[in-house]
Amino acid sequence: MSDAFKGQPDRRRFMLGAAAVGAGAATGGLFGAAWAPTASAADLGLAGYKYPVPGYPGASLPFPTDPGQFLSMALKTVFGALQVCLCITPQGVMRLVTGDKVTANLNGGLGVSIGEGRSKQGKNAIEQAINVLLNPTDHISDGISDALGLISFRHDGERGMPQSGLSPLDPVRVFKRFAELFFNPLRWPTLAANFMRDPVGFFRGFIGLFFPAQQQMNFNVKVTCEKYPDLVLVNRNTIAMENGNAKEFPPRNAGYAPAGAVELVDINNPTGPTVVTIDQFNSVVSHKEGAPAQLSPQFVQTNVSQVVTVTSAPITPARMMPAF
Repeated sequence: MSDAFKGQPDRRRFMLGAAAVGAGAATGGLFGAAWAPTASAADLGLAGYKYPVPGYPGASLPFPTDPGQFLSMALKTVFGALQVCLCITPQGVMRLVTGDKVTANLNGGLGVSIGEGRSKQGKNAIEQAINVLLNPTDHISDGISDALGLISFRHDGERGMPQSGLSPLDPVRVFKRFAELFFNPLRWPTLAANFMRDPVGFFRGFIGLFFPAQQQMNFNVKVTCEKYPDLVLVNRNTIAMENGNAKEFPPRNAGYAPAGAVELVDINNPTGPTVVTIDQFNSVVSHKEGAPAQLSPQFVQTNVSQVVTVTSAPITPARMMPAF
């Protein structure tokens, strides 16, 4: 266990009850006059759960006290369990088996569901504890080139792939700050009251604690083109789209790129020679609120103009964290 989680047990045995909640509500909560209640924990189905507080036997709070599970619930509560994003790839560069290079501007979208807040990924226990699992559920990208005509990328959900993930760049800092905020019994009544009153606002105020972060989204795709309609290509190895300095999630105008070249092979000969090598596939990805769970080319073409290639202002802990 990290030193950040060590502490003397509270022998008074904290009991989360109506009196504690009432006291927190009377003080105005973490956000004071800026607090704007929307839906309560009961409205969102988040009431009734109790999570133990490390280092305090018998103590519990109505939100997760494991930082990874906290971030996972925060993302789901604020943004929903499924995130749909639009993306553009300004200049995809593909090298054919003949040695010819093909360039194409591609427009597309992707869907990512948010999983659990703890995994076996990471170099040590701290990194594993804050790693939120992600599961890409959809992906389309379409573009036109002079040499191949229409080029289409589609999500291939039939093949297994490693889990995707999101984790802070400085997990030790996050652990320590998380413990400072949530393992102080004096703060518990106010924290609990604010969560019960407006969990969306509560979580939104703390999400910035976990950034900047590193994010990896793993994909398998099927690729077709207009010039060779009977040929279906698939990636030889999982495509890992990475952002090593994510300022927020879901992303807004954030850059993602594979770690290296991507080899495409004939779907009928997956261990055979490389047919196409993707040398460049740098994409700009932006969350699209209210997008359908199932993407369509028509929806992407109608909405992808909203994605711009400028970097949005980062959401940093200083901007997101409430002051105590």
